[in-house]
Amino acid sequence: FFLENPEEQMLSIFHGFEVGTADGSWVARGVSTDDDVTAGPASGGKRSAVGDMMTRIIRPDGSSCAVGGKSEWMAADSQLGITGTLGEWLACAGVTLDTDPRTLNPDMPQAMAPHLRTMGFAMQVLLDYTNTRAMNHVECTM
Repeated sequence: FFLENPEEQMLSIFHGFEVGTADGSWVARGVSTDDDVTAGPASGGKRSAVGDMMTRIIRPDGSSCAVGGKSEWMAADSQLGITGTLGEWLACAGVTLDTDPRTLNPDMPQAMAPHLRTMGFAMQVLLDYTNTRAMNHVECTM
């Protein structure tokens, strides 16, 4: 039994980060759904908004890739997650459900299923966070 049109299923991603100083006294935090990146004492206490975060979706070659109609997502856009179809996410990786897995790894046995849709697979998303020195703008590249 196969699901009909699985590439049309919606997939939402939420992400965030926390980074501290070397001595552990100060942390900055950001979440894809929050308007502000905040910073303050690691032990608690008052935290203040120091900037914003944008998520950019790219292909393996570094070019922009649209998911849900856009390749750049700000917090206001991602309140319900960075959302697109499975087919859009896979296209950003350069594959479809009909891709022959042997084209992705030539060491796979020839007896392998002929398509990703019939063999199953795991999808990994790499998140790379960068920021300005003042941390007033954080960019996450997926």
